[in-house]
Amino acid sequence: MTISSILDKFRQYPLAWVALIIWIVIVATIFLRNDVLGSLEIKENELSTRLRLIEGNAVSSKNLDLQTDELRESVDAMQERLFVAEKRAINTDYLYSFENDYNVEISEVTHSLAKDPSHVKGGPKELSQHSAIIYTLFLSTDYGGLMEYLHSLYHSEAFMRIGDMSISSSNTMKSNTEKLQVRLRLLVLSEEE
Repeated sequence: MTISSILDKFRQYPLAWVALIIWIVIVATIFLRNDVLGSLEIKENELSTRLRLIEGNAVSSKNLDLQTDELRESVDAMQERLFVAEKRAINTDYLYSFENDYNVEISEVTHSLAKDPSHVKGGPKELSQHSAIIYTLFLSTDYGGLMEYLHSLYHSEAFMRIGDMSISSSNTMKSNTEKLQVRLRLLVLSEEE
């Protein structure tokens, strides 16, 4: 096909040729814009998600200064309740302070320098912000006194828990007033060493 034959065909069917050229331009535009539209829709979705997150953060951050101050006060109050490892006498006196209130006779309080294996780095109850001081208490009391003493430890200001406990009695237990010999191992939360 030569150029003159193409021009003859164009002169015969000018409307068809114009329609064909317009159709090719439209198809090319659709194919070219389709990739752009897809990427623009993805960007629009990402930006919409980010905008919703920012709007949610703006709503959540209302009164942020007040919440931060309240949180600092709570942390300070918790810090006051921690034992200080260097203040051994004060810590021991605290453990003895429950003695008279609950009919408990504490015969010995020992402080262990060893760390509790469950709280060391990599342990199941790892302490990252604080340390735990281990105290062993030897006491004698009746059953009621023991329950009251344990309850008072649970509700005390200090953060402590019973690591283990052993109870023995010289005779078979016949009444609630019989003296029990108790060994308690307490773990008390303290400031980071």
